[in-house]
Amino acid sequence: MSCVGTRVKQRTCVKHIGKPNGCLRVKSEDVLRRLRQAKSTNEDPQLIIVDVRDARGFQAGHILTAMSMSCHTKTMAKRAIVEWDIMFSDQNGCPAPDMNNDSFCTQVSRVSGPSVIIYDQEGSCPFCRGDSSVEFFINTLLTRGNGVYFMD
Repeated sequence: MSCVGTRVKQRTCVKHIGKPNGCLRVKSEDVLRRLRQAKSTNEDPQLIIVDVRDARGFQAGHILTAMSMSCHTKTMAKRAIVEWDIMFSDQNGCPAPDMNNDSFCTQVSRVSGPSVIIYDQEGSCPFCRGDSSVEFFINTLLTRGNGVYFMD
């Protein structure tokens, strides 16, 4: 597993206060290390990785297991939520494991809850500027009971 593309801008951000479970930042090296370990041991990393860049950015390079859910505008973020609800119809996040289902999400344990890792082009904080479409997407995932992390 490798991450293709660049993240030139780095900004600081505090925990997303006031939201259920909060949204924390996670370093890209930690996520990639976990993906490599899971691949080498042939286990599920128990991560749902979401690329919120536009389609052009996703096609230019992304983490191999990432899902594309563009949140470039508020309308696109609302569309991404609809896609999320279709993919993960359980109101509390991922469904319980089902060995007969090929969906990668079904391997995520309900006990610990799904860990959703979100990243954009710059690794910039979506909460540092007001009325962000990425923030809207993350807030919606948080209210649905998902553990959400934003990748630097």
